[in-house]
Amino acid sequence: MQDFIMHINKPNLQFSCYRFGDRNESLDYVIKLKNKHYSHVSTHEIDVLKELIKESDQQLISFYQKYNGLKLYCNKEDFSLEFFIIHDLEKLNKEWKYWFFDYEDNELHDFQKYGIAFGRIPHSSKYFVFYEGKVYLSDHEGCSDKPIADCFYSFLSKIAADPTSFFAEIGADIRYSNHKKLQLVPKELVDCEN
Repeated sequence: MQDFIMHINKPNLQFSCYRFGDRNESLDYVIKLKNKHYSHVSTHEIDVLKELIKESDQQLISFYQKYNGLKLYCNKEDFSLEFFIIHDLEKLNKEWKYWFFDYEDNELHDFQKYGIAFGRIPHSSKYFVFYEGKVYLSDHEGCSDKPIADCFYSFLSKIAADPTSFFAEIGADIRYSNHKKLQLVPKELVDCEN
């Protein structure tokens, strides 16, 4: 988890972006980024989390003891990845499960029936789901029963290593708006301190 913590605490991250529709993908735009941390967590909230996940996974619990939710890669208007606040987990899991209201039980993967969504890509149907110690990607447009990470820390490391590659791997269509209302697609994460 240390690599992830170091990554999200870098003060000068930015995405090099191209304008949506630019076939050359010219990196003519920059989006300056911040990460929003929600750090206060009570013992009661950790107990709620343990009750919700039905399995005592120390990696997930350790994360939530440090960060009670995150919004990553934020600019003034947009962000591209969210980890839910414990207080909102139950409500947001109902919202996630609603995507499957017209599915038969045999059409759902076990992680969709029994897992808990802990995060999502905003403005999409892509939810990150924790089930049996692994992280899965749930998408109402079709998804695999194969985990995207074999443990929670591995999931965090994939994000920290290269967020734009991670978004591409999961098929996330991330876009930002600038002051000219152009839709910008992130291609590379740049640490301005290096």
